[in-house]
Amino acid sequence: MYCMRRISAAILFGTLVGGPGVCAIAQNNLNSAHLRRAVSILDSTKEQDGLVGAVRRVRTESAKLDLKDGRSVEGPLELVELTTYGIKGNRIENTSYPINGSMLGKEEYKYDEKGNIIETTLRDERGTILSKEAYDYEFDKIGNWIKMTTSLIVFQNGQVKHEPIEVTYRTLTYYFDDSVARIVDAPVSSSKINADLPVASNPSTLLETINSKNDPAISARPALIAIGPTTAAAARSAGWQPAAVPTAPSTPALVSAIAGLLSPR
Repeated sequence: MYCMRRISAAILFGTLVGGPGVCAIAQNNLNSAHLRRAVSILDSTKEQDGLVGAVRRVRTESAKLDLKDGRSVEGPLELVELTTYGIKGNRIENTSYPINGSMLGKEEYKYDEKGNIIETTLRDERGTILSKEAYDYEFDKIGNWIKMTTSLIVFQNGQVKHEPIEVTYRTLTYYFDDSVARIVDAPVSSSKINADLPVASNPSTLLETINSKNDPAISARPALIAIGPTTAAAARSAGWQPAAVPTAPSTPALVSAIAGLLSPR
């Protein structure tokens, strides 16, 4: 289960220590967050907490995942930690909900290249493996994770499988510095939009793709009806495939092309 040690390096490296047995106790208490005693932990920085960029605030919430009808169902979110950082990266405010209890064994960690825990192994005092957990992440544009899925590693039908048991979300707020400004002001590359647009010989296929709104790059462009063959050729060279092309640059031909485009196939 997800414990406070996996939220910040300050907790991971000894400010607070917890284990899977501790988390089992915590799950009984997560549904009543107000019953848990809140503590404030300020002797850390955003770097020690594994954060990058001009982070101002991090709100961490978690929820249990239950298997129902063959799919994972997310339970209610519970606040785990709320931290505010100063402009220099030091913690200036923190409210954490630590989990009380005793460790049931020794934990070993595996990390990815960014320093995030990707696997935990719990062993007893003789070194025997008791359980394993794996962690999958989703990241924001700055490079901090915003969603972590905790899975219990199990063995089923002769195969190793990951069984999701908990999901943790982080809502990050940043100071507006140069790195944020570059993201906000970054123009949309026309070549990227053109590369994402399909080229279809059947105009109705292209129109269906546009109307499906599955691709933001496609939905950003309406269906193009060229005035005539010359306009259509210019549009194709720019990467915008016309959905309909009149046979001549005249009103009757244009009306006919539109009617053909809208008629059911």
